[in-house]
Amino acid sequence: DELGMSILLITHDMGIIAMMAERVAVMYAGKIVEKAPVLEMFKNPAHPYTKALLRSIPQPHKDVEELEVIPGEVPSLINPPPGCRFHPRCKYAMDICSKEEPKTLKIGEEHWVACHLYGGSHG
Repeated sequence: DELGMSILLITHDMGIIAMMAERVAVMYAGKIVEKAPVLEMFKNPAHPYTKALLRSIPQPHKDVEELEVIPGEVPSLINPPPGCRFHPRCKYAMDICSKEEPKTLKIGEEHWVACHLYGGSHG
């Protein structure tokens, strides 16, 4: 704030995001799927990919043998799947997810998500 500057930090390390960021945008296969202030994102993740990312963070106070793994494979960015790019790996995928790219919807004061689970576009 003192210098009037911002830093764009690109990482898969959600621990670093928690320590360093004020706002976060989660991307999957080149598309922003969710954006919110960092505390809101950690307390109330909305997109299935964001939720899966947060569940894959090691928790030293929990006795877990294995971290959660997101099933499937990352899609080709040269020939991405139609609709929501996350749908082939999403346990909540509906018919519409493979056909239409979801619109980005405001779900909170500063919280946005691109997912057919929100906004009444269920198919």
